[in-house]
Amino acid sequence: MRWEWKRFRKAFVYVAARVVMTGRRCVLRLAGSHRFARDLQRGIVRLQT
Repeated sequence: MRWEWKRFRKAFVYVAARVVMTGRRCVLRLAGSHRFARDLQRGIVRLQT
């Protein structure tokens, strides 16, 4: 499958998220309604470890 920029942008760049600053931490909360939210969350966790 060939991914065009428009399709990639809609799937991964435009993600409904909320950035919450708590004390010294910055927390990113992804909207559960996004179809790739679970994959993005796994990727973020994997990058942090």
